[in-house]
Amino acid sequence: MRLRVAMVWMAAAMSASAHGAGGKASKPVPAGPIVITQGGTYSGTWRSDDPKVAAVTIRTNDPVVVRNSHLSSRGDLLVVSGVKTGANVTVENVTGTALDPGVSGQTRGSFLKASNVASLVVKNNTMTGVLFGIKVWSSQPTKLEILNNQATDLEDRASDGNGGFLAKRPAMGHFVILNGVSAASGAEIAWNKVVQTIGQTSTEDVINIYESQGTAAHPIYVHDNYMEGASSPVYTNHYTGTALITDGAATDGNQPTAYVDFENNQVVATAGTGVGIAAGHDIQASGNHVVSCGVTADGNWYAWGANAVVIWNYYASSTFYNNTITTTAGGMVGPGTGSTAVAKDIWVNSADASSPGVSASGNDFTDPCLTSAALNLQAEEDERTFWAQKIAAAGEAIGDQHLN
Repeated sequence: MRLRVAMVWMAAAMSASAHGAGGKASKPVPAGPIVITQGGTYSGTWRSDDPKVAAVTIRTNDPVVVRNSHLSSRGDLLVVSGVKTGANVTVENVTGTALDPGVSGQTRGSFLKASNVASLVVKNNTMTGVLFGIKVWSSQPTKLEILNNQATDLEDRASDGNGGFLAKRPAMGHFVILNGVSAASGAEIAWNKVVQTIGQTSTEDVINIYESQGTAAHPIYVHDNYMEGASSPVYTNHYTGTALITDGAATDGNQPTAYVDFENNQVVATAGTGVGIAAGHDIQASGNHVVSCGVTADGNWYAWGANAVVIWNYYASSTFYNNTITTTAGGMVGPGTGSTAVAKDIWVNSADASSPGVSASGNDFTDPCLTSAALNLQAEEDERTFWAQKIAAAGEAIGDQHLN
């Protein structure tokens, strides 16, 4: 009976499509927002024009799959709220577009916000203009996978109410943030592609593991992601974002970030730090590429304040230990005296260099952006080519794969 009801729900929720002259199919007409309260597989085209209402809201612990769908919203696109034992949700082959909320001072919505999840799989989705890509908090999932998604031009500036932006960021956006997540079985964040247009879009950290933990046997495994262009035009001289970061003060009884592996990721043309360990213990970063030449195509420096890799016990916490960054390739370039371009590859806070198990040795910064002290922007293009070759060799498909 449940399966039959779910199928009826799916059929009722699917958007209508019309056929014009010549038999050509028109674009689906979006249906209004839906609230899912029972398990099943749902496909359709949904839109919300109310900034306070998500296009799709899931309020059940029954297994729910949202697949082969198009979402748009002036608020959040998908919101998941599990109860007691936690939600079980899969989102795959979905294209989501954040719309201007039309309210001055308010930000755009997120692609997916989820709390109290027992199982969450977010795979092969395409998202544009969202505040957060995937935000997960207060959860103890037995399965957590964020794979093969594509995000373009994340945006965390407030709307001016007229289709433009104010020079303020009420909430600093991320592609992925895990906040208060305990993943005893581990988690995987891999093969995602995130590209920003520097000077035109705004986001903070791309992937932030905040007061979240894997285990020694099953770490939170963040690998083979591509991140380009992290920046914010709100800042004219010092951008604070990081492509990959462990974070969180772990005060008031909150758990410290722990057991995270950053491996074989690529950071290209960013205004922020490439890889940062700012909190936690048993954090390992290895084999990552950071290639950033520090300037736009017209030769202007980014609003910049970064290094390729950083180790810094930012919160001066006693839970900062066993953290290493090794075998990083590439290098970052920033402004030196006057207009001089200088390498900005590694920075370890001196007070933390002697912390137990903390090391930033064995990195291989060749600084391809610097050629006889001149900038070589081809190095960034070479890294883009390397990513394309890597995903082709691995047979990975990125973004929404369903037929439009």
